[in-house]
Amino acid sequence: MNRNDNVRAIPFLSTVNQKALNFDLEKVCSVSLSHLNVYCCLVCGKYLQGREPNSPAFSHSVNENHHIFVRFQTQRFYILPEGKIIKPVDYNEVLKTIRDNISPTYEPEAVRLFPVNCTDVSSHTYYNGFIPLYDSSQRDFANVVIVMLSHIPPIRDTFLVGMDTDKFDPLVKLFGLILRKHWSKNLLRAHVLTDELLSYISINYPKLLENKDPRVFLLSLLNALISKCPQLKQSFDCIKGRIDSQDIDDDGKITKRRLLPFTCLTLDLPEDSVFKSSSVDETILQTNMEDLMKKYDGEQETLVGNTIKRYRIAELPDYLILHYHRFDPNSKQPVKNRKRAIVTFPTSIKILDVDFVLIENVVHKQETKNSPLKKIITDDYSSKWGIQLNNKSTGRWMEFYGNHIKQKDEEFLFLDETYIQLWKKQN
Repeated sequence: MNRNDNVRAIPFLSTVNQKALNFDLEKVCSVSLSHLNVYCCLVCGKYLQGREPNSPAFSHSVNENHHIFVRFQTQRFYILPEGKIIKPVDYNEVLKTIRDNISPTYEPEAVRLFPVNCTDVSSHTYYNGFIPLYDSSQRDFANVVIVMLSHIPPIRDTFLVGMDTDKFDPLVKLFGLILRKHWSKNLLRAHVLTDELLSYISINYPKLLENKDPRVFLLSLLNALISKCPQLKQSFDCIKGRIDSQDIDDDGKITKRRLLPFTCLTLDLPEDSVFKSSSVDETILQTNMEDLMKKYDGEQETLVGNTIKRYRIAELPDYLILHYHRFDPNSKQPVKNRKRAIVTFPTSIKILDVDFVLIENVVHKQETKNSPLKKIITDDYSSKWGIQLNNKSTGRWMEFYGNHIKQKDEEFLFLDETYIQLWKKQN
């Protein structure tokens, strides 16, 4: 008997319904609400606890005549109510795809070729890494940061092939799992939900989600990940640089000088240099990135509190993160009163004689409608966050807002409210 005969000999495999499955949700039994020993019915997609007699999964198999289950913790497949385990040698392509959707694995040689063109179970094509990543609670400020980190190769590769994150704290494990799913070539459907990760963060690290600002979430998430897995610090060094910070007195003399590390450089948007839009009756602020970067040329003076400072970039990272300061955290209406300047920028720049290319652009929109409750409490607008990514395989820019995707023309990227950019150093 050959291997294919063994596969066909397993009963009930034909009842597996891949289109009913969703492995991105929190692993909790739909009956007992327990997180322990959770299985998924591969016929209807329900999460159920246990396989012993009288357990929710056992009862479900008897009552609903559904017999193929997978245990999340081990990715092993069972036939219930018999409790028979399906041996790996008997897995068909469907079971292999399901196992890979629960916990994808990679080889370094394959990762170096990413992104590649893929197809999901509904025959929809997608490029891995260039798919919607969102959650049911619309915490898009967090999702754009996860996507941004997922597209930094040294960080991505650490979680895909560099280390076994399953051995660490659940925060590290779940974050790594999201990145591995984001780059999967075998998705059941071409999107990834972050509900399980963000639900865990909301319970165990609630302060990370309080501010709803991508920059704050980025810095807080990095610190939390390093605190739980110090080995990650080396991977995150690719986004770390240093600046020379100088305090200046009224006579222009340096009174204090420090070499400070940075993860992202903040650029201050001006409130002058305006032009009138010909199409709408409102003032649009405009500036350009090159002028804003002069803040770090070692000559321009910046008033911080009551202190005059000068900044100079002392060491550039391999991946430079720029933050455009739009929101006043002390404002009662930070969204309504934000700086709305349009920032023009090229997609390639030279900093300290080093060439950089733009690979990611986090952008902001003001929600046009608000809930009556929010308007009563704050009288402020809501923010909507998206991210624009350059796909090197196609040479095209793609824009993601939640589960919505559209192609973006490179020459029109500046028309959006840029908030965070990621620039890659060229060799």
